[in-house]
Amino acid sequence: MKRLTVLLAAALLLFSGCESGAEVFEDDNEHWEFYQPCVHELDSVPGFLIKEYASEEEWEAWTEKYESMTDCRKMTDYPNVYTFITDFGVSDEDITELYDGYDIMSERDMEILLTRDEAKIAEYFATEYTIVVGSCVYPPEWVYSHSPKDYAEAGITPEMLEEKSDEYAALGLSEEADEILGEKLSEYAGADISLPKRPCLTVGEKEFDAGWLSSHDITDYDEAGITADAAEAFLSEQGESLSEDEREWIESCIERMRQ
Repeated sequence: MKRLTVLLAAALLLFSGCESGAEVFEDDNEHWEFYQPCVHELDSVPGFLIKEYASEEEWEAWTEKYESMTDCRKMTDYPNVYTFITDFGVSDEDITELYDGYDIMSERDMEILLTRDEAKIAEYFATEYTIVVGSCVYPPEWVYSHSPKDYAEAGITPEMLEEKSDEYAALGLSEEADEILGEKLSEYAGADISLPKRPCLTVGEKEFDAGWLSSHDITDYDEAGITADAAEAFLSEQGESLSEDEREWIESCIERMRQ
């Protein structure tokens, strides 16, 4: 799936908790949105910023500091642009000047970042999958790897989790992981919050949901017996229920299959 190109990403995926033992995904794709609390504009530290303020040794020490953290929750608990400019003392003037000319942050993005208000930054930059409580950010991985007791202690309400059920369903979790997460959400809410089943493209006796279709290439489509016509029909019927990234990827596959 296409990703925003950034010169150098920070060491990421640091939100950790208890291990369930289940295979979370049935493929080996990146699944960035499962782990990262905020969008790429905040969570990927660009190379030009690193080069200006940190030597190779300082960069390694900085990332190692965050790697030693466990059960991260706050904006300042993991490496991102905000923690970088805070830890390395980057002034508002310098960061504005450095970003000028790079199509990474919009004027509004920069305005929010420079408020240095952690709750406001968390709310603004959080992904659609992340739950925000004050200045704390909880991506799906945190929810998946923690217990209902942890949810309550974090100030996450059943309503917040229920509102995210459609987004969680779009993550393409394995069947086992899907059941585990659904059981936790239902236990906490005191009612069934099973993750809604995603629309699937059926080929023979096999089903391929939007998560599979948007994370595999045309060689995989061919091996699965998925034709351009079938993918186009699926997109025509189910396109509105898919994310923009999913639609664009499937469309690109259809286009390449017809060439």
